[in-house]
Amino acid sequence: MTVKSKEELEEIAFNVSVVAKGAGDLLIRCFNSEGGSDLVAIKDDSSPVSKEDLESQKFIEENLKGMFPSFGIVSEEKVKRSNIAEYGSEYFIIDPLDSTKNFLKRIPFFDISIALYSFEKPLIGVVYDPVHDKMYSGISGHGAYCNGRKLKTKGCESVEKADVDINCTKLPENEFFNIYNILARKARKVRYFGNAVLEICWIASGNLDAVINHYLSIWDIGACGLILEEAGGVWSTLDGNKPIVSDMIKFPIVASGSKNIHKEIIDIINR
Repeated sequence: MTVKSKEELEEIAFNVSVVAKGAGDLLIRCFNSEGGSDLVAIKDDSSPVSKEDLESQKFIEENLKGMFPSFGIVSEEKVKRSNIAEYGSEYFIIDPLDSTKNFLKRIPFFDISIALYSFEKPLIGVVYDPVHDKMYSGISGHGAYCNGRKLKTKGCESVEKADVDINCTKLPENEFFNIYNILARKARKVRYFGNAVLEICWIASGNLDAVINHYLSIWDIGACGLILEEAGGVWSTLDGNKPIVSDMIKFPIVASGSKNIHKEIIDIINR
C-alpha cells in the first residue's frame, strides 16, 4: 500500500489515535494504582525499561499490525537489527512509553508517540498525553491539532522574549557553555519538565517558545517534530540539519516556534 491522499492519511491518523488512546488507558491504570510499576531492564544508554513499556508496545504493535499488516514497525524497545529490517515505503515509529523515568517516579509527564513515515518523510504524527487526556496529531501538509483544536505556535521572534526549555548536560563543553551561560541568561524564562516530546508539543500549542535537548532518538522526535512543523515551528540538530532516520543514532535537537528564534539559538550555540 502506498499512502497518497489526504483522506487516506486522515483515516490512518484517526485509527492511530484510537490505538494511542488504548495504550494510554493501559498506562494510566498502572500509574494510578497503588502497586506502581516494575523496572525490568536498563538499556545500554542507561535508560530504564518498565513492564509497562513492554505491555504498551505489545498492545500498540498488535493493533497496528492488525489494521495495517503491510506497514513496518520501528520501536524504541526493539533491537537495532530488528528495527532496520522494518524501514521501507511505509512504517510506524513508536515509543510505547516516552519518559519512563517520569513514569517510574510518579511524575505526571509521559506520553505515547506514534509516527508514520514513508522512507525519510514523516506523514503522520500522533502523541497522546494520558494524564491530561490530550491527543496531539499532525498530518503532513494538513495542519496540527490537539483534541480537535488547530495548533499554531506563538511565533516568538527573539530569545529575550522566549520561554526556553533546556536539557543539555551531555553536550560538549563549548556548546554547554554557550547554552547555559549565554542563551539561558538571555532568555526570558528557562524551564525543564523532563519530557521533550510533550515539551515540543507545547511549542506547537504556543505554551513554550523553544526546546534544546541533548540526547534524542527518532522515536522521540518522529511524531512531535511533524506536529511542530505543521503548527508553524521548526526543528533541527544543532548544526541546523535533520538527522537521517535510518541511522538510528542519538542526536541533540533545537525545536522552535519560529524560524527567526531558531536561527538565533543555533547561532548562539555554535559561536
